[in-house]
Amino acid sequence: MRRNWLVLFLVCLAVVMMAVLPGCRSKTPKDNGDDDDNGTITTVIGKAGEYNFKLADLAWEKVKEPVNASLSEMKAYDADNPNENEIETDPAENEPDFTKVSGGGVYIVDGNSKGNMCIGSIEWSGDGDSVKDGFEGFGEDDAYEMIQNGQINRVFSPHSGYAWTAYCPDWADAGATLAQIDKYYDGRIKLYGSEDEYKGGSADPESTFVEKGAYVYTMFAKEPEEGQSLTIEKELDMTEGSVTIEFDKDGILAYPVIIKLLIRDGNGDWYLGGAPDEEELPPEEDKELEDNPAPENSNLVSAFVAEDSGSFEVAFADLSWEQVDSEVADLLDTMEGYRDYHNSPFAMVINPESTSVDLSAVTGGGLFVNSSSDPAGQLVIKGLKWEDGDETTIDETFEGAGWRALVGYNQNAKIGRSAATGYGWGAYVPVEVEANPVVLNNQINIGDGGNAPGAYAYTIFANCNLIEEDEYKVELIEEPISVDMSAGTLTVDLTVLSPQGFKVLVRDGEGDWYLGGLPQE
Repeated sequence: MRRNWLVLFLVCLAVVMMAVLPGCRSKTPKDNGDDDDNGTITTVIGKAGEYNFKLADLAWEKVKEPVNASLSEMKAYDADNPNENEIETDPAENEPDFTKVSGGGVYIVDGNSKGNMCIGSIEWSGDGDSVKDGFEGFGEDDAYEMIQNGQINRVFSPHSGYAWTAYCPDWADAGATLAQIDKYYDGRIKLYGSEDEYKGGSADPESTFVEKGAYVYTMFAKEPEEGQSLTIEKELDMTEGSVTIEFDKDGILAYPVIIKLLIRDGNGDWYLGGAPDEEELPPEEDKELEDNPAPENSNLVSAFVAEDSGSFEVAFADLSWEQVDSEVADLLDTMEGYRDYHNSPFAMVINPESTSVDLSAVTGGGLFVNSSSDPAGQLVIKGLKWEDGDETTIDETFEGAGWRALVGYNQNAKIGRSAATGYGWGAYVPVEVEANPVVLNNQINIGDGGNAPGAYAYTIFANCNLIEEDEYKVELIEEPISVDMSAGTLTVDLTVLSPQGFKVLVRDGEGDWYLGGLPQE
């Protein structure tokens, strides 16, 4: 009898394990046919992540001459030898030879032209063989520029050794970097949007890589001897193959983006492949801002509202003030982050009855998100300038600040240092996410759901040192500088993608912290 029960138990256990284990496996790349569970093939990149595309599922059209032949040459271009490789396709030529694929890339149909699009890796998986490029392996160089200063260049990936180049309609902008392979984030391709500060001294501030007709691609050919042409090193049978692409994040994001794949087939011809049915990005919502007081017990609304990106000047004399609770203020004074996870004690708490701020000797400050029409969107703080109207100016540009997650996974928070001023910076967001919602990297980027009412960034006006063995705090090495802001102004340089309202954070002459805004009408 016991033996029968044992057999029955083992059978039941096997059934349960068969049902449970598939759900416990590591995540597989998102398949292009699984977006809405109805078998629809899509090439919309909704957000950063890994996407897999089966070549046989896509609808293909051959690139017309003379661009078809020109793509395989991968020549350099400049103002004296302009690139005219705008792709047009022939719908009647729709059957590429997948048996010997020798190159490919990504073509942009639509996206947010202000934002960046990054490719962390791309892998072509064929029958028994594959080609993967992760772009790691840089030596002394920081980047290989494919489109820069009005020139298009052929470069070679430090990982695969294969040739890469790019094209976009704005390529001739003589002041801009629009496409490069660089060493950051362990190697990647970065395709620049118009709002990226590292785009350079662009002659056209609206120039971008992320627009219809732009593309970046490779051929499986390594750098030839001087004077020689590229020679294909590898061909893949992609008849049943797929391409897996890791799309990454950096700064303002271009996603969602509609793409097509570019491949070089067995006949040496180039084809564009996209969703069988025409796709469009969802229409932008008309985001209205409700500028309610924050925190909830506040009597004040925003000190200023940013309807669009730009610089905003705030006169301190026009503001009313509410004191920050002493427990939160003590945390801000330490210039030490939050070593734990979840339930951060840095959540803003105020005493709305305490309003007697001393602006004669301000020794620190920051910016507080009071209202947001799109908490899931992005905010970039590019600079803050405190001016007393006389001689004292504190100009924080964040220039030279190395990458650091000021707020990381589930509210874990560290302190960063700006090389521009030498000051330490900390931050808080009111959400717990498995990402880095606040990053200092030559600017302060707030995203990944962190751009919500209650988020803030702050500093004390004192030079500091990073502590190599402890990223959670900085060491102040001088007394804080004081600025008489009684009649002073704060100028804030922001990038916003939808309307937002802000309050001003100050550390006053008594060493107390206050939030400043405008009285409710």
